[in-house]
Amino acid sequence: MTMRKLNSMALAMLLGASIGLTTGDALAQAISPDAAAGIAAQATGGRVLGVNLSGAVYVVRVLLPNGVVRDVAVDANTGAVR
Repeated sequence: MTMRKLNSMALAMLLGASIGLTTGDALAQAISPDAAAGIAAQATGGRVLGVNLSGAVYVVRVLLPNGVVRDVAVDANTGAVR
């Protein structure tokens, strides 16, 4: 999946959630692991090493351009970076 497609999917999900198109179970699955990876990569400029779901948060491990490995928390419902 391309970064552009990931960004488009994430934006569509976020917009849908913001206007109330997703509710209940659909909201719990609003952000896929691939979308969370794309969001974290875009937020940090790094390369994604792995994604794990912990409750309602994806923990995305990213290799930053300066060589530092960082965990980025992405809300599984909204896609917001915490």
